[in-house]
Amino acid sequence: MQSKRSPHNRISYVWIFNFLTKKMILSFKSDLFFMEIHDETSIMKQYWEVFMNKKYMFLGIPLLLSILFSSLLTLESFQTIENSVYDLMLRIKPKVVEDEDLLLVNIDDLTITNINMYPLSRDIFADGLILMRELGAEYAILDIEFIDKSPAGLNNRYLEEQIPNEFNDVFYDLSQYQADFLNALQNNQIALEDIPYYQTILSDYNYQKQQELLNNVNLIARNNDEYLGRAISFFGNVIATVNMMEDLDDTTPQSLRDLAKEKLSLNHYFSVPYTGFEPAIDIKPAINEVLSNSLNAGFPRVSIDPDGVRRRIDLIFDYQGEYYPQLGFSALLQRMDVQSMERTKNSLILKGAKPKGGDRQDIEIPLDRTGKMLINWPKEPYIDSFNHISFFSLYLHDKMFSDLIYNMTLLDGQGLLEAPFYEGDYPLMDLYEYMENLKTDHMSGIKEIDLEEYIPLRELFLSETDAYMNGDAEQYILSELQRYMDLPDLPEEQMLRYQDLSAFIPEVFSAARNQIKEIQELRGNLKKDLEGSLSVIGYSGTSTTDIGVNPFEKEYMNMGLYAAVTNTILSGQFLDESPLWLPMLVTILMSLLTGWIVSRLNHPVLGIVSGLSILILTEGALIAGFIFTGTYTPLFTPGISILLSFISIVSVNLIFSSKEKGFIRSAFAQYLSSDVINDLLNDPSKLALGGEERHMTAMFTDVKGFSSISEKLTPQSLVSLLNEYLTEMSNLIMEEKGTIDKYEGDAIIAFFGAPQPFQDHAIKTCRAAIRMKKAESILNERMLAEERSPGPLLTRIGINTGDMVVGNMGTLKKMDYTMMGNAVNLSARLEGVNKQYGTWILISDSTYKETEDQFTVRQLDRVRVVGINEPVRLYELVDEKLLTPENVLEGLDCFHKGMEQFEARNWSEANNWFKKARKFIPEDAPSEIYMKRCLKFSQEPPPKDWDGVFNLTQK
Repeated sequence: MQSKRSPHNRISYVWIFNFLTKKMILSFKSDLFFMEIHDETSIMKQYWEVFMNKKYMFLGIPLLLSILFSSLLTLESFQTIENSVYDLMLRIKPKVVEDEDLLLVNIDDLTITNINMYPLSRDIFADGLILMRELGAEYAILDIEFIDKSPAGLNNRYLEEQIPNEFNDVFYDLSQYQADFLNALQNNQIALEDIPYYQTILSDYNYQKQQELLNNVNLIARNNDEYLGRAISFFGNVIATVNMMEDLDDTTPQSLRDLAKEKLSLNHYFSVPYTGFEPAIDIKPAINEVLSNSLNAGFPRVSIDPDGVRRRIDLIFDYQGEYYPQLGFSALLQRMDVQSMERTKNSLILKGAKPKGGDRQDIEIPLDRTGKMLINWPKEPYIDSFNHISFFSLYLHDKMFSDLIYNMTLLDGQGLLEAPFYEGDYPLMDLYEYMENLKTDHMSGIKEIDLEEYIPLRELFLSETDAYMNGDAEQYILSELQRYMDLPDLPEEQMLRYQDLSAFIPEVFSAARNQIKEIQELRGNLKKDLEGSLSVIGYSGTSTTDIGVNPFEKEYMNMGLYAAVTNTILSGQFLDESPLWLPMLVTILMSLLTGWIVSRLNHPVLGIVSGLSILILTEGALIAGFIFTGTYTPLFTPGISILLSFISIVSVNLIFSSKEKGFIRSAFAQYLSSDVINDLLNDPSKLALGGEERHMTAMFTDVKGFSSISEKLTPQSLVSLLNEYLTEMSNLIMEEKGTIDKYEGDAIIAFFGAPQPFQDHAIKTCRAAIRMKKAESILNERMLAEERSPGPLLTRIGINTGDMVVGNMGTLKKMDYTMMGNAVNLSARLEGVNKQYGTWILISDSTYKETEDQFTVRQLDRVRVVGINEPVRLYELVDEKLLTPENVLEGLDCFHKGMEQFEARNWSEANNWFKKARKFIPEDAPSEIYMKRCLKFSQEPPPKDWDGVFNLTQK
């Protein structure tokens, strides 16, 4: 919300910040060495020592953040953010009740287009006011600044109705006199010597009539300002404008200033003067004709927040010690007959106010920190808020009424509005002339109009006209005309006249009936909206650009503001804002509470949940307070402070935690795999002894003939060679998320699927094994070239998938994260079985089933390994399927056909296929072994009950 603070106040916040910080240091004196503070450097050193203390950072950070954001509440630029949040909260709050008496009379696009005039001439505007009063409007607020004189206008009614009649009368009289003079001459009723005398009389009469016509023609021109003033006087309860100026204006005469002071000053409402109202440098009232005839006036000036939105308004301005009301507020003071007012620190109290249909009461209007009233805007767009009519409907009414009078004049000219055709107490046109003369006398300043006489006469005239037009008059006239036309010996000239009338009468009556019907319907609709209304009249056409921004709409016609201001007071649904100290207190206390709670929760997730909970509860309480009480407490300031506080505390916790974890990692990285360390850091409870059963894949490796190689190397060379080999192989294992269990000389024991579980552990194990063999070739080539090894390092690998126990094994003082179980033992056995088949990577049947056909494998025997009774199908892992050479695939196809024949005991056929396999895969050791078996079994077949399982006697 907008707030104005002096530089002194801003400095005071800096002082408070320093004071609180020093207090914080003193309160923590047990953690500081007492020393005499000699200079600023030592002070800053103490600040830093305290701030960097983990225990105090959890309170210091929230305190600093809350003080920072609380101080920002005093900055105008920061208010834009809070204003946006305030606008959002208005959308959540229930909408304000709209008073049914508020009416917006729009000089809109329809009006401007159809009248073809902008701005409207003041006589048209005046006629609209007159009709509004006639139809029951109670108050009219003019959102139009009539501050300049207007050019003269035309009295259209006089021009269209009276001037033609007067010309007709004068020319008729002149023609009659001339005809009488000529007849007298012809009949010798005038002597020749008297002719000059009668000519002189006739000439003088002509001159007299000519002057009368000239004078009447001059009456066509009309002073529209005076006409508007008389219309305002006719209406009675009109509120005009008086502008509050930010600069001096020497164009306003002193007499007009005095009149504004006399009519508008609110000083008599206040028993105790108040000097805190917004000051005006000068005033610019409406012209004298408007102001002097108005009931009162008010200023149309509106407050606009820095972001261009209209949220608040001054109800009173102070000009040279005189209090002037806002436009809508001025109307309310009159309508509610307020007895007196009192200005308190945070409110304006209307005493003895009498709402429509209610008893007198005191109404307290809350004011914001700058003394303005917050406007409770309707949520709907302009056209959907409050009641509306187009000014054009008023103009159209008068236009249709004028057309009706024209048709009635035609009938009256034929004598058809008199007896026996009309049997009312007064001839219709006489009644019309009488009521129009009442209005004309008022508009000419002759006498004040009696509305209690005028308005009923208008209704009487329309009802009598309606009865005449829709009665028997037309048929009676037509029957009389027919009766005359049926007379014998009727002159032809007379017959033609009666025939013309017979055709003319239905047309006029039909037109007049339609007109009176449309007028009555329009009057009914207008009266429904206007009766008892408090109307705001102004321009709302798009071409007028009189458009503003409110919290709900980017384009809201400004004349709707006066209805919104008035409605806010009439509804009693006021908006308010809390004193500045409240959001500051909430910000500081809740930020400190956040820091205190979150700092005691070691787990980041708990800290985030707790921080968010405090944030939601705090914001929820403030939102609920606004919804139910209408008092807005800034939400963004405490919200962002709490949010940053718990984020900062969680971040500090993470920083300190990462330092502690870094220490643990560096201390144990020498002994444990990084995955194990990470698992322990994430869940220190896993440091406890014990394990869990888990489905995963184990890998055992060993280097062929490493003992012979090691005998030929010095200890230093051996260690260097072994470290390079183990590093290369281990990296490939860990890249596939494997965990190194341990090293036993040149052997590597690893497992996949723990401590971090994942589904494709068998696939990753096989891929790691294939990559190890390919990397081995490159490593051997380099080492042999550098003569670092007397021979190549050739690795045998055994892989098995199954249920194993994994966890911390050992004692509380000495433990090892390792695996156990039969599935582990089988993996170890498979590594050794490679020797018997001339293979390098052997996998079990369970591993093969979980590799999803991603690898090229060679199916071997079903065997019982040492220590395990359950037969196991062996597979040699050859390569990744997409990377396997074509000759290898063809060779393996031959080998598998040989295995089919071998297991079917067709030794000779099997032998032939194994030979073919060697053609595709030269020096293929498994094919060589099976060829020897075929030769042996062809000479010494196995027993007939042999199940095809080989019992392996070597590890």
